[in-house]
Amino acid sequence: MPVAASALGLSTDLHRRNFAPSNNPAPQLHQMDISYRGGPLAMDDRLSRGELQAGDRAPDAMTQGSVRLFDVLRGTHFTLLTFGGRSPAIAGVRIQQMAPSPDYDVTESTLVLVRPDGYIGVMTESESTVREYLTHVC
Repeated sequence: MPVAASALGLSTDLHRRNFAPSNNPAPQLHQMDISYRGGPLAMDDRLSRGELQAGDRAPDAMTQGSVRLFDVLRGTHFTLLTFGGRSPAIAGVRIQQMAPSPDYDVTESTLVLVRPDGYIGVMTESESTVREYLTHVC
């Protein structure tokens, strides 16, 4: 709801100005700034959270096999990113080993579940948290 309200507020403002430029600093008009932090489809149970959190758009980065993450994310599947060699067996989820990246300020034990829309659904250290989330959304 907050994301929809923000988008409607922005479009209302643009319409009132007849899409003329404004003297006020304009908000960004691209999807990369949208975040669903704190929403019902974002679960982040880490004790120490970094700048990147569940609900944010997953940034592009290189995988362990030197493939761009955005190429791996194409499609309608959930992708579980692992950073320290973990290889959990979670049915219906594509597992992707990631190379170290400053865009993902996580520990090696962190699991990051990326939804089919490219947003992070879960950031956790617990495989059971990932399974529980998938039970609720699938």
